[in-house]
Amino acid sequence: MAGLVTTPVTDMRARGKFPSNNEFADWLIRHRIGYNKNDRVALIGMGNHPDATRTVLQHTERRSYRLIWEREISPLIDRDHFPSVGKTETGEISDTVH
Repeated sequence: MAGLVTTPVTDMRARGKFPSNNEFADWLIRHRIGYNKNDRVALIGMGNHPDATRTVLQHTERRSYRLIWEREISPLIDRDHFPSVGKTETGEISDTVH
């Protein structure tokens, strides 16, 4: 999975150069990068979070970009950015980040 670490970052940098999805799709075609829509979404998400992606890719056994993004990286990102709100043992409301 080592090669997968640099691919999402490269694709994300390229994505930022094109204001429209169509222009980005044309760039992918010109460079013979044949990802389906789900993989492109996953790779762009990974490219937005290179540190989390690198960590997950070093440990995952999955081979699908989409599944790695949806089941491993995205939940990690969501957990870190959206605190859980719950009651403490005393009944007080507490904001905690898991």
